[in-house]
Amino acid sequence: MKKILILICSLFGLISNSQNQTRKILIENREIEWELVDSLLKKQIKNKVSIQNGINEIKKLLNFDNKNLITESELEKLINEFNSFTKKVLKENYLPNDIKGLYFGIFTSIDNNKEYITIYLSGSIISPMEDSEDWNVEPIYLPKMYMIPSYFEIIKSSNVELNGELEVLIYNGILNLIILENIETYKENIIKSSNEIYIGCGFDSGETYILGKLTQQGLK
Repeated sequence: MKKILILICSLFGLISNSQNQTRKILIENREIEWELVDSLLKKQIKNKVSIQNGINEIKKLLNFDNKNLITESELEKLINEFNSFTKKVLKENYLPNDIKGLYFGIFTSIDNNKEYITIYLSGSIISPMEDSEDWNVEPIYLPKMYMIPSYFEIIKSSNVELNGELEVLIYNGILNLIILENIETYKENIIKSSNEIYIGCGFDSGETYILGKLTQQGLK
């Protein structure tokens, strides 16, 4: 995934902060096995859980039963913000007919010595079924547009101890849930002459989660 990271930074004029995943997450003096995080995110994708149920599962893993990971109003704002960004990108940048995979990328950008969780959209003529490791490394569709979710900034500023693994659980996890529940609202801007397009999401320096295959009948 390093090639696309360099390309994105070059396009946006930003510097990316690489995240080296270890096997455990340390939060509030408690360790969480990375396998538990990975397993939860994959289970949520497989079961296509609702956004709220998915967030509750993330809170449970973090032992945040008495804490509010995201309020209703914050979640609504985040969903609207993300949907507006995605629709704008797809509307203003025609998706080529030969695209087989669409990737929502996440990386940590730095501007004026401050870190920001940043999201962009790219497309590849290679599907994850053809190359599971590098299908999204050299995209042919890469609009020079990105978003910095305001809610993610709230999380980052109030949790200075966040590390790469915890960011995957919270940022990648919540983004997966939003895409799963909203991807069909952009279907007319994605599925044209192609019968199917794979949808992926993940940090450039980590694993890409395949959310499914979008067809005229929906996300499979």
